[in-house]
Amino acid sequence: MADITIYTKPTCPYCAAAKADMNSRGVAYDEIDVLANDAALASAQGNNHCLTG
Repeated sequence: MADITIYTKPTCPYCAAAKADMNSRGVAYDEIDVLANDAALASAQGNNHCLTG
């Protein structure tokens, strides 16, 4: 389990850019697709996480 978790959507350009940046730097992260996981979407919205795209 990585220290960083990214909540993503497949069509989000900001998500893609963040993942590309972390990959280029060799930073480990866990990715959660909020469209495939209703509980994760509710959690992200309820915790004031930034949802874009």
